[in-house]
Parts: sequence; structure tokens; C-alpha cells
Amino acid sequence: MNIPAWPKKHKWLTLLTIMVIIVICWVAYEVVAYKFDKQKYIEARNTLNAVYSDIITKLGNPTDYNHNGGCGGFRGEFGESGPIICSWSINFNYQVANNSEAVNLKKTIEGVISANSNLAVSALPPKIDPFVSTLPISRGGAESDYYKTNKNVKCQVIYNYKSKNVSSTRQKNSQLKASLNIELSCSGASRGKYY
Repeated sequence: MNIPAWPKKHKWLTLLTIMVIIVICWVAYEVVAYKFDKQKYIEARNTLNAVYSDIITKLGNPTDYNHNGGCGGFRGEFGESGPIICSWSINFNYQVANNSEAVNLKKTIEGVISANSNLAVSALPPKIDPFVSTLPISRGGAESDYYKTNKNVKCQVIYNYKSKNVSSTRQKNSQLKASLNIELSCSGASRGKYY
């Protein structure tokens, strides 16, 4: 096998050049991966905001709402850090007269969500949380639907029927004492802190 004369004579310079090329390729990959990962979570946040806006357009303003978002890592006992997790959630309440009205409201919201082209129904839910009620809304419990965005960010919608209003805003109609709390959320492991 004939090896060209220049690399054979300059082994260290050739090795250094190869190492520099590998480092440049790795840095370029990390920059592009970070950009696409950030775009994925920004799109998930924008999708949830669009769904929330569509729900308000269809059903009117909720009695109470808040938006939460952020990214953070975990710290162990000895200072090691775990993966960074980014999440965005929107919580809001609608007052309802009873649980059958809550079931109808849930169906309407599911219709609004299914009309959004950026969310697809996920076939399998994650592990069952033992602290979440397994009673359906019709019996005074909570139900969850699972989705994924176009860029594969996991999302969840939790519907929680509460027989007594625990909203932080004042009652506009004192006859309605029950509420349906809806939480739209997307989260997952990320490469950086995006919001």
C-alpha cells in the first residue's frame, strides 16, 4: 500500500490536523443540535399557546388561568447534575354546574385540540402516576390525554373535575360551585435552558 510521502513524513502534523477537523465537526454538530432542540421547545410552547387561544375563542374566557414555563436540571447530593428538563404549561378553570357539563366541556376541548395540526395523539401514555385519580370526570375524578408535537415533544392534557370551586378569582355566578380544571403541558429532556 502506497502512503503519500507528505503524511508519512509529517505524522504529528497530520494527526494534529485530523484532531482539529474532528473538534470542528463536533462543535458544528453541537451548535446545530442545540439550535434544532431549542426550536423544538419553542414550537411546543407556541403550539400550546395556539391551542389555548383556540379554546378561549370557542368557549370564552376561563375563570382563572396561569402560564408556567422553565428549564432546569437536578442536583444530586454530591453536586452532580442530571439532564436539563424544559416544560411549559397552561392551567385554567371553567365553572360548570355539574359533572355532566364537565364531560361535555372536555369533549369540546378535545375537539379543539384535535383540530390543531401540530399535535398528534400519542398511542401509549407514560407510566401511571399512583397519585393521580383514576376516577373518570363523570364520577368526580381526573382524566388525561397524551399527545406529541410534530417534533416529538411529549404533551399531556389533564382534566380535573372539582365539585367545589378552588379558583383564586372571585365567583361571578354564585350558583356555580364546581369547576373543570384543565392543564395543557409539554415537557422533556433538552440540551439547554430555552425559557
